[in-house]
Amino acid sequence: MPDNYFQPRELECPCCGRNNFSPGLLGILNSMRRTFNRPLILNSACRCRNYDLKLNLKKLRKDFERRKMRNGLIYRIAVEEESLKIRASSHIKGLAADIRVSSPSEMDEVLREVYQYVAPVIQRVGINFEKGFVHIDLDTEKPQCICWGY
Repeated sequence: MPDNYFQPRELECPCCGRNNFSPGLLGILNSMRRTFNRPLILNSACRCRNYDLKLNLKKLRKDFERRKMRNGLIYRIAVEEESLKIRASSHIKGLAADIRVSSPSEMDEVLREVYQYVAPVIQRVGINFEKGFVHIDLDTEKPQCICWGY
């Protein structure tokens, strides 16, 4: 069995190729891959600040369009708040990965693995049912023992 199931391009930032991915997190992902005995697809791993900003602003614009908020001041304040979050992004630090899941049963399988086998190490888990991914990260500068939904 290979030690590493992931190609460098799977871990790199899509816009610039930056790759500062945590060897510890890569080890966890490889262990999960061995357990599942099938590929794990990553939606996102490393990101540069520009790419992270682009993704977050895109999400922010959608939120505003959905709420029909057209007030420029509100938008400017929200962009500033979002930029503060980006500075602390675990993806920028190379400490996070978003694992694609294609079905509720696959979501259950990934979450079981995270909580049964890697919970002592992975203390931060995000779940996005709408877009179909599980976020895991090793960022100790953020609150620990936490699970959230998008």
